[in-house]
Amino acid sequence: MESLNSTIFTNTSIHTIDTKINVEEIIFGFLSLVGTLTSVVNTLMFWKLRFKDQVYKYYLISSIFDTLYMFSIFLYTLIACGYPCEKLNKNGLIKFIYLIAVYDYLTSCIAIYNILIEIFVTTQRYFLISRKKTLQNLNPNLVMFITILVSLLYYSPIVFLKKICFTANIGFTMVYTNFGLSEVGRLVPIVLSSIRLILASVILLIANIFTLIEFKKYLKQKRLMKFSNLNSNLNSSYSGPRKQVKDKKMKNVTQMLISIAFVYSIGTLPYALYYGLSELFKTNNFIIDKILYSFGGVGFRLIIILKILIFYKYNKIFQEEFRLIVKKLWEK
Repeated sequence: MESLNSTIFTNTSIHTIDTKINVEEIIFGFLSLVGTLTSVVNTLMFWKLRFKDQVYKYYLISSIFDTLYMFSIFLYTLIACGYPCEKLNKNGLIKFIYLIAVYDYLTSCIAIYNILIEIFVTTQRYFLISRKKTLQNLNPNLVMFITILVSLLYYSPIVFLKKICFTANIGFTMVYTNFGLSEVGRLVPIVLSSIRLILASVILLIANIFTLIEFKKYLKQKRLMKFSNLNSNLNSSYSGPRKQVKDKKMKNVTQMLISIAFVYSIGTLPYALYYGLSELFKTNNFIIDKILYSFGGVGFRLIIILKILIFYKYNKIFQEEFRLIVKKLWEK
């Protein structure tokens, strides 16, 4: 989120947050809270499903990170919502530690991690339905560990852009470091955010399109084989139903992956457009700074909120467990 909160800084220190009610941030906060709750549900579901399919292990960790991400950006509403949050907006040390360590750094690391994992599982699924062994035998725990490490290192320069200072007049405040004010320092968030947006909007979209094309070929071959087997003895009473269940499971998981990847790519586009135009023109523009920014902020949050609907649609066990939880809560 390093590029999302840059507007609250001057060249040297943080602005005082507007004392008016910030309706936009309150809406963002509400969506973030909804996303936190749906991500918790996803985490509980994939904890039970983690041994059913390798993909579910990836989505278990992604759901945990989604929970942290959405809750972290929800906390920003308590700073930026205006005068209702005035007491929380005092220049305390915890506030600025949160802004640098959590809002700038941690959320950015989580975002790039989820994008990289989506690219990986989409590419892995492409090779699987292409009947190629590439990427199929990798240990999920090792893949996730390496991806987490890469994400932490990728955004590490962000930590050195700002620092917390104490002054007798206003207490704690946040200022840009010498590195943050340098030409290289100014380029760091632009370059990192641009690469992240390209990965989500372009690379993931391309990988997903190739996977979708290959998946359609796979389904066509399955239909031809099924028609051919009607006139043969290949489908025995034992192997036929078993194979059909396996094929249906693979189909559902693949559709789930493709849907999630498309949601990521499409949901990122409004903010990618806002970010590109704002960096290009560098002027105050209502359409860019208000409309596109609002659509971008909503888009980022809807990406995570909509996941639960996709998981529910394409996973029978997810549906059963979800209904069971709702039933228990309703009975209470």
